[in-house]
Amino acid sequence: GNLPPPVLTFYRPSTNPLSSSHAALVCLARQMSIGFAEVSWLVNGSPVTEGTWTSTAVQHPDKTFQLSSYLSLPGCDSEDRSYTCKVTVGSSSFEKTTRMSECSNTLE
Repeated sequence: GNLPPPVLTFYRPSTNPLSSSHAALVCLARQMSIGFAEVSWLVNGSPVTEGTWTSTAVQHPDKTFQLSSYLSLPGCDSEDRSYTCKVTVGSSSFEKTTRMSECSNTLE
């Protein structure tokens, strides 16, 4: 059936659980109707598998689920890149893209 789309938001955490020396970008998926999702990352449209980690889903009192996926950013590069978080829930995929440079903590 048609599942309602999760709400996807990006943020920059102060610490990276994968690496103390690298920054990270987090994709937060909220309002998921089921507690399992597959998260994949694309940088400038190309899939990235290394340096990613996805948490297990947490259920909220309203019966929706949320999970976070982390992408390590390898270094400081002033070039703007596009980062896409693709969340697959059941047979449906949802994605959100942000643009930023790895040096800056601001998201566009």
